[in-house]
Amino acid sequence: MAERVAVNRPSQGRIVFNPAAVYKAEVVNISSTGCLLRALPFRQGGTIYDVADLTLELDGRTVAGKGMLVRQEACRGETAGNSKCIQAAFHFVELDKASLHAIQAFLAQNNAPLPEQG
Repeated sequence: MAERVAVNRPSQGRIVFNPAAVYKAEVVNISSTGCLLRALPFRQGGTIYDVADLTLELDGRTVAGKGMLVRQEACRGETAGNSKCIQAAFHFVELDKASLHAIQAFLAQNNAPLPEQG
């Protein structure tokens, strides 16, 4: 229920479910409790409630922690190269102090929340 903020500049991420399941991602939006990432469909790992190691770049700051996959859906009308993409929502379950501080700083600088979804 935390306020989400859109990431308007390209911001890369990485999702690691296990050593054989590593995915590049793009950060779509973020809040103090989680993030929405765009990636290619998961081939290994990536079922609901799986916990992944997440690494996100936010305005030159690195955020690293663990996130639980709570939702995934197909991107509407978008493709990543020749493949369809997904949007994956993660709830943060573990962040160190530096990562939490980086998220809070990003949210403070980019405090325009996403519009309400109907």
